[in-house]
Amino acid sequence: LMGAPCAEARRLAGKLRESIEIPCEVEGATVRMSASLGVACVPEDGRDPVTLLRHADARMYAEKRRHGSR
Repeated sequence: LMGAPCAEARRLAGKLRESIEIPCEVEGATVRMSASLGVACVPEDGRDPVTLLRHADARMYAEKRRHGSR
């Protein structure tokens, strides 16, 4: 059961990224945004802040490579 909340957090991060990337109109101009998110979970990825941030950062850069650096 420990992995389920982490998997859900990663799924939601993906949904958030997809939502952010939907182009929108602002004062007649099309605006496009992108986001790269990395999720790290306790205890799978560590317990201390430094280790968790390192894992989240690594996942964020892996996501950038996967979706192309935008």
